[in-house]
Order: sequence, then structure tokens, then C-alpha cells
Amino acid sequence: MNTVANALSERKGPMICSLNIRSIYRSLDELSLLLQDNAIDVMLLQESFLNDSVSDAQLEIVGYNLHRFDRQATSGKSAGGGLCAYSAKS
Repeated sequence: MNTVANALSERKGPMICSLNIRSIYRSLDELSLLLQDNAIDVMLLQESFLNDSVSDAQLEIVGYNLHRFDRQATSGKSAGGGLCAYSAKS
């Protein structure tokens, strides 16, 4: 068994991951598979590129709660930014 798979199978405690996603909306299918295939408890995402034109319902991943912190229009930046996190429902 490779070392990553071995570490995952023997882990103790929650699995917390962080990823610079650079647009969650275009990567949502891959993110959903990553979360569910690896039983990740908390996924922290930077550069989500989200704004109020994208609803929470569009970002739903079964079995996870979404927490989002979009870049505000008043920030003076025209693109990028934003943070979000998915936490496993208990």
C-alpha cells in the first residue's frame, strides 16, 4: 500500500484540507468527488471567485455544509478572491 493510502486508512481525528481552487463553480464536480472519496471532514478553499450571483443551492454537495465569504464589490477588486469551506454534516 502506498504511504498516502496507508496514512488515510490509519488516520485518527478529523481530516482537514486546504486548496486554492481558483473558481469553485467550474471545479464543483471534482471537488465533490474529492470530498466524498476521501471522507474529508473540513475543506478550506481560497480564491473561490464567488459573488452574490451564485446561490448556495448551486454549490451544494451532498453530506456537507457550505460556509462562504465572498469578495465584496466594495473591495475595489474586479475578479478573484473569496473564501469558502465545506464541513461534513454529522
